[in-house]
Amino acid sequence: MTPFVACEQLLSDAAPLASRYVPGIDATLSTLEQQVRDDRVKVMLYGAYNAGKSTLINTLLAEEAATVGDIPTTDNVHAYDWEGNVLLDTPGVNAPIEHEEVSLARLKETDLVLFVLRQEDQDADDVLRRIFELLDAGHPVFIVLNVPDSDPDYVEHTRERLGATLLTYAAARTPAYGVEALAQIPVAILNARSALRARLDGKALLQERAGFDQFIEQFNAWLKRHEGVQERLASLKANVTRALMQPVKAAIDHVELPDAETDDAVQARADLVRATRYLRQTAMSKTRHEINLRRPALSKALALGDSQAAIAQVTVVSGEVIQSVEKWLQDEAEHGVLAGLSARLGVGEIDIGESAQVDDSKLGRAGRDAAINTAKSGANAENITKLLLLARKLKLFGLKGRHEKTLEKLAGKAAPWLQLGLAAAEAGVAHYDEANENKVLLGQALAHEQRVTSICTQIQTDIVEGIDSQLKDYFNQLVEPVDARLDALREGESSLNTDRLAWAALTARVQDLAI
Repeated sequence: MTPFVACEQLLSDAAPLASRYVPGIDATLSTLEQQVRDDRVKVMLYGAYNAGKSTLINTLLAEEAATVGDIPTTDNVHAYDWEGNVLLDTPGVNAPIEHEEVSLARLKETDLVLFVLRQEDQDADDVLRRIFELLDAGHPVFIVLNVPDSDPDYVEHTRERLGATLLTYAAARTPAYGVEALAQIPVAILNARSALRARLDGKALLQERAGFDQFIEQFNAWLKRHEGVQERLASLKANVTRALMQPVKAAIDHVELPDAETDDAVQARADLVRATRYLRQTAMSKTRHEINLRRPALSKALALGDSQAAIAQVTVVSGEVIQSVEKWLQDEAEHGVLAGLSARLGVGEIDIGESAQVDDSKLGRAGRDAAINTAKSGANAENITKLLLLARKLKLFGLKGRHEKTLEKLAGKAAPWLQLGLAAAEAGVAHYDEANENKVLLGQALAHEQRVTSICTQIQTDIVEGIDSQLKDYFNQLVEPVDARLDALREGESSLNTDRLAWAALTARVQDLAI
């Protein structure tokens, strides 16, 4: 559920209580509900008019809602609701002029652009020019290359060719775009027709092979990172607080002063929500910083083309980052924000211990245990199997689709090598430094940087998911006695104070809205 959908539900829940205390509040509620609808993220699908935009929309919706055809039959921009966001289907580039003008006009209201290319569009000057015009105008762009073949070798070759084409075209522009700038533009390779068939028929393996699983993971992460969405949500929260939450609270407080004990418990809970939110944001920043420090080493290991060296480096990076973030979290529990709150609430010292390990997500425990125990102290087939499974999830080195039994056999063969530790990876990196200058083509360089960015993003996402889970545990430890105290107070309080507590809970929900 997106925060905008959650806010819409919150306004609906708040309406009965607000109407009892503030006459005429219905008009304010209607205005806020309209802002929520207007603030939903609008994603425009753009590209040649027969590139597969409508097919991609149907794939996302898992139903045949958008009309598919080679020639546009209308000059309208159709809107589709998708998980609280709005997908805009356009006639696109090279449509009849009156149709394209409609697309360009709607582009001004668009937050993000999903640019769909066919294989043959890589050589179309007008299509490539439109991509860079969007970038020059400040539109965030996500490129989807719609291909007819899902073979991994074909997909990789296509990715490298697209990278080289973009670099060649970018270099001729003024100002020119370099590898680093282009590497920040997400690129996904997708067989849209196969993906749609898989989604409609519920065929998970075909869906993965068509590239949809990797695309949707990349796309959702990109949506969450969009700064414009964060700013819009912050504005919405401020308006809801100012126009609704504060006036209703003032009206309730005016009827009767709150009980001191209840007020303290409500304030303690609000402080706990704020502290948890602060810790989550700090953990995200710290994780991103720690990963960026290690990106060069990870990039070199991946460039070797040696799956074992790359797996070792990925696990080392994830393990080191997890250790650093865990140490910071432990310090917070013992001396920082969590320690202060636990003392205030009388909970006592928070026990991190084993519970502080990241959950069994994609990197999770495999990333921690295998990175530290295998990469530094030795290796065994069981741990290496974990690493190979990790590599398969990250779509590395042709391991996608391998069964776990096959990976166990590979792990047995890999154990003697990994027992050499990181020294072998470092020696390979030195060799890479000497030979790299004349070996890497432009397209391969961009594809490599995109892969590094994708893996760094995945490591960050999984570690933050683990931290989120841990912070929920901390929150539950601290909030349980507070909620128990509030429950006890509710039993003997008047309906007015019950309303006040309910409004405090709604206010906390507003503050909890997050991407």
